[in-house]
This record gives sequence, structure tokens and C-alpha cells, in this order.
Amino acid sequence: MHCSRCRIALPDHAFSCPKCGAEFAKSSRANSPWLRAALVLVLLLAVAVWAFRSGRFTSLLTFSSSQSAYAQSITDANFTIDANKYASYRFTVPAGASSVYVEGHFTAAQSSSMFDVFILRDDAFTNWSKGGQVRALYDSRHSPPNRIFVFLPAAPATYDLVFNNQFSFDAPVSVTASATLHYTK
Repeated sequence: MHCSRCRIALPDHAFSCPKCGAEFAKSSRANSPWLRAALVLVLLLAVAVWAFRSGRFTSLLTFSSSQSAYAQSITDANFTIDANKYASYRFTVPAGASSVYVEGHFTAAQSSSMFDVFILRDDAFTNWSKGGQVRALYDSRHSPPNRIFVFLPAAPATYDLVFNNQFSFDAPVSVTASATLHYTK
């Protein structure tokens, strides 16, 4: 803000000029950056409310009436994985599926048990089972403990949910696991 009389720069909160003594009405501070930002925010909020009420964005928030939600169990079991072994559960994402994700949980009976859980595409699983290096779509080492949640591509494909105890050379691990494939079609 600048003084209208002597043109020196003034702080935004000034009510008078320290050089010439000119006084300013509160309305002369209307060019404040904070006020402009607040006005832009109010305008954006008003546009968003209008768009939501007019139905412009409801298709992003709801499924169309022609789609149905599906939930397919991958596993819901108690099982034991021997030392230096793995257990895998195969599942398929069907053609035409959208909004595809897997959610579930797993626990080990022995609290000190160290095992990994992965979701791999079927071709990556084949490579991994032969000792190859692969990139998992889900890896329990990089996720919240004992929880499975991952979005999958909306394309037909076969995947494997793998419980890996290959780093243990002497102890089997007892696992309780539940995982479900969710999608719309």
C-alpha cells in the first residue's frame, strides 16, 4: 500500500502516513493480499457448491445405476507356512471391472514371526518363485502392519497373494488371513 498524498510505501495495516500524516479509511486496505486470497477462496467454494448442487460432479462420487459392486473372497483361512516355503492364493480381475482394489488383514500366531506378504501379477509370481527379482503391487514391508489395501489396474489380469516364510530356515509360521477383491462392473 502507498500513501495517496506523498506516495511512500506503507505497511498494509497502516491507518495514517508517518511522513505526511495523511489518514486512510479502512477501505483503502482492500488490496491486501490476504483479503484477495480470502475472496478467491470464497469464490471457489461458491463454484464448488453450485457444481455439486447442479449435479455436475455427482458422477464422480457415485456409481452409475448400471454398475454393481462385487466382493470376491481371495482367502479367509488359518494356515501354516513351513520354514523356507510360501503359500499363494490366485485371483483374477475380470474384463470390464473398474474401481478394483484388494483389502484384508493377516496375523501370525507367533508375535515374533517375520514373514512377508505380496500381491504380484501372475507373470511376476512365476519369475519370483524361480528366484527372480520383481516389483510387487503390494508389499507388507512398506504398508501398515497386518493390513492389506491396494488398488489394482482396471484390466483383466491374474494375480497372486503370496505369504512368504522363505527367510525362516527353522520355524513354521501359523497365519490367519482374510483378503477380498472388490470391483464394480
